[in-house]
Amino acid sequence: MYTGEYRWSYTHFALHLAMLAKAAGGVDAFVVGTEMPGISALTWGFDDFPFAYFMAYIAEEARKIMGPDVKIGYAADWSEFHSYRPGDGSGDVFFHLDKLWANENIDFIGIDNYLPLTDWRDHENHEDHGQGAQSIHDLDYLKAGIEGREYFDFYYASDEDRTNQNRTLIADQDHGEHWVFRQKDIRSWWENPHHNRPGGVRSNTSTNWVPKSKPIWFTEFGCPAIDKGTNQPNVFYDPKSSESQVPYFSSGVRDDLIQRRYLRAMLEYWAVEAGNNPVSPVYGGPMVDPVNMFAWAWDVRPFPSFPVESDTWADWGNFTTGHWLSGRVGGVSADGIARLLMERAGLREGIDFETAGADGVADGFLISSITSARSVLETLGAAFFFDAVESGGRVAFRPRRSRYPLAEIEAEQLVDQGKDKERVSITRAQETELPAVVRVTAYDSSKDFNTATAEALEGAVSTERVVTSDLPVVTNYERLQGMAENLLQEAWASRERLSYVLPPTDLHIEPGDYLKLTVSGRVFAVRVLSVKDGDARMIEAVTYDAPVYEATKGATRAFVSKGQALQAAALGVFIDGPLLRDQDTPWQGYLTGYQLPFSPGMAFLSSPVTSGYELRAALNQQGVLGELQAPLPAGPLHRWDKGNRVKVKLYNGALASLEEDLVFSGGNAMLIEGAGGEWELLQFANAELIAERTYTLSKLLRGQRGSEPGMGAPAGARVVVLDGGMTQNGLSRSELGLPLNWQAGRAGAGVGSEDYTSYQKTFTGRGERPLSPVHLNARAQTDGSIAISWIRRTRTGGDSWEVAEVPLGETLESYTVEIREGGVLKRSLSASKGSVSYTAAMQVEDFGGPASSFDVWVYQLSEVYGRGVPAVAHYEA
Repeated sequence: MYTGEYRWSYTHFALHLAMLAKAAGGVDAFVVGTEMPGISALTWGFDDFPFAYFMAYIAEEARKIMGPDVKIGYAADWSEFHSYRPGDGSGDVFFHLDKLWANENIDFIGIDNYLPLTDWRDHENHEDHGQGAQSIHDLDYLKAGIEGREYFDFYYASDEDRTNQNRTLIADQDHGEHWVFRQKDIRSWWENPHHNRPGGVRSNTSTNWVPKSKPIWFTEFGCPAIDKGTNQPNVFYDPKSSESQVPYFSSGVRDDLIQRRYLRAMLEYWAVEAGNNPVSPVYGGPMVDPVNMFAWAWDVRPFPSFPVESDTWADWGNFTTGHWLSGRVGGVSADGIARLLMERAGLREGIDFETAGADGVADGFLISSITSARSVLETLGAAFFFDAVESGGRVAFRPRRSRYPLAEIEAEQLVDQGKDKERVSITRAQETELPAVVRVTAYDSSKDFNTATAEALEGAVSTERVVTSDLPVVTNYERLQGMAENLLQEAWASRERLSYVLPPTDLHIEPGDYLKLTVSGRVFAVRVLSVKDGDARMIEAVTYDAPVYEATKGATRAFVSKGQALQAAALGVFIDGPLLRDQDTPWQGYLTGYQLPFSPGMAFLSSPVTSGYELRAALNQQGVLGELQAPLPAGPLHRWDKGNRVKVKLYNGALASLEEDLVFSGGNAMLIEGAGGEWELLQFANAELIAERTYTLSKLLRGQRGSEPGMGAPAGARVVVLDGGMTQNGLSRSELGLPLNWQAGRAGAGVGSEDYTSYQKTFTGRGERPLSPVHLNARAQTDGSIAISWIRRTRTGGDSWEVAEVPLGETLESYTVEIREGGVLKRSLSASKGSVSYTAAMQVEDFGGPASSFDVWVYQLSEVYGRGVPAVAHYEA
């Protein structure tokens, strides 16, 4: 807890967080604040900006708390980090944060970077569309916008100018320092001294910023998964918020691919090996630290519970087009699959193939049987609307979406095919040949990967034809319905087929190209299907309408969980504790676990290395697990503990009170993990429900079956209720003491997959550990000796009241008795029964005369385990 000055202030708040970070064991980096452009631009007059002073003070105090190894910075908004230019006609330019950036306690320049990369529109002839940029998803086009386009080359002076793409170039007419007015020119800002310009007049002296002195961290960067997200990455759509907005010229439709390509463009562009990231001569590192680029946003809520469970999460609907990466970047891209298949075939990217145009992304893609790479690529192309073609001796991929015309051709330029033959043959499909309905079936990632079928309908047509398609794609219903709409619209848009012949000189035209062909005054937009070369080039093409390939918004289906979580990762619990049942193998210990859904059960596998895993056990019933909500101190043994309470929250299952006789019969038993991996077996009579799956347990029996070494557990300790599924670990005795790597997860799944969780655990065979003796006593005898006696306990078969003495449970009865004074071992005695004599002669040898005070420790011995749990008593003459 921070106890400094200014208690109800931002300073106190920030330094309190610094103290918490220190108390938690320290952090790698700490930001003193983030995105405060409204405050950072406030001035006390002229060029004095107090925000920078206050943040520098907080950084200094945080440094005192956190030490020299923690990196400290401020995470500025992308519109804030550079300078303050009020735009009020004054001409003012102030580098208002330089006193903060230059402060010795600031280690990095933090920027929450949501600068736009694109200025894309739907229509064909906008300024960014061309042969070099045929799609907003083009990686090179996106990279070119990182240090170019809006906020670098130009700006829009008004909304009308933006609509009409009337761009105003950014230029410093007076001093040639164009970067001063380029918010996106991070490089020049970093490389150059900064001169304030009050009233537009450049100061002769620079600020205290030292060029190239500190690295730049992108403390946030990201893009929403929405159509044209890179046009305006900083906005988000939330109909419940007053700040809800979609990017400029966006249709509002979900687009995971643009988010994925944005991330790839940023990470590849600023990678040191790309050559775009200069190295500082001051600190020897790159300008933009690629290790410290933090993509927004990851959500701690488990996928797919969020966003699938609409009754649990109020903001579930925002996920669709939001910035979330969790539940999205784990998907598969079409270009990634294409690259994998090509490389496995021995081909090299850039030499034998290019995957740039394979535009598409899904949650998964299923290859369920032996098939050819070509077949897989053709299926991908059909699902995501791209074509694989041979171009220049390489396999290339051409997206059908937003193509730019390669050429405009007049019919007179085509080869004359002879008398009575038209230069262009046009065949128009009849309505009855076209579909009225397209149904697409795929796997629904939000419905436990069950199949889902989406349907698109063409109204007011004479055809009744239904086209069905099964796609080996994992997606959700909304995107599946979009695919169905696109397939239907493509069938109708390409109903006209054109055949014509080009002269052999037109070698640049290839399958997949988009052409404009004028025939009898009508302009046909066509997509080339095939080219057959001979004396001339025979072309087969279909009519092309770019908008039919734009993503469409399907119906969103809300899912109601009814209180049941859809999925939870496998949690394995490894119990090296007391023997719970007499019939169990004593050295093996126990396994239990939890996962959702549990079916078809859990498997536990182990290996001494990280491969060659061997199945050890299977769990057919879910374990009932939980954790302590408050510390549990040690308590009395062999009688009711009526003073302590157990506060426990269960992950699953339920608890209830029991009569004493049923508790004595073994009911209401649970294991609680204590310090050092010990487990206490505890029973309870009373259970009170105090919150959802949260109980207070009282009237306890502690340290059952010799588990008293495990008594005393902190809040958060693992709890295992014995009513749930549990099995033994299947280890041989020779494997005790060996550190083993374990995999716990869904039975039947691939080892090492996301269905398994990895652990390292060493079992020691505590089930064979002898229990501590009881009734330990030491009494002085008339001959000067001290008689030490005890009663042994047994690990097995000790519940019967009929036998005179409980079974030994060991091969031989053997004990070690230790005489200690103040923790110092004075003598060790051996015994083969429940008593031993500490003779007068021994006492003289150990203490110089009759012993007046000492501690006695008694261990029962096991041939296979060694010393058991000691009984301890104090002797006072």
